[in-house]
Amino acid sequence: MAEFVVKLSRVYDHGSKPFDELRFRDPKLKDRIALGPPFEIFRNQDVWDDAVVWKYAERLLIDLSPGAIQDLDYADAEAVYYRFRDFFTDASPRFVKQTP
Repeated sequence: MAEFVVKLSRVYDHGSKPFDELRFRDPKLKDRIALGPPFEIFRNQDVWDDAVVWKYAERLLIDLSPGAIQDLDYADAEAVYYRFRDFFTDASPRFVKQTP
């Protein structure tokens, strides 16, 4: 997958380009090196670092300035946040489901 899209609940106006979806490129190793892991394991529990997840979202945003994310309503922000968490859990061997 080269990019992923999050559909938003309404049209936002950020600068000169209105938008109703956000497009993100897939993270690369260079992004992981620059931003660090979005979660850590503590006492066998996954502890997500919200600030790091949002740094990934801002860094990987395509076609809009990173500040566009700051204009999102809470519900749309949650959709973006959990789409990123889904991406990271799908990519991590920590979350791979064992098959019998």
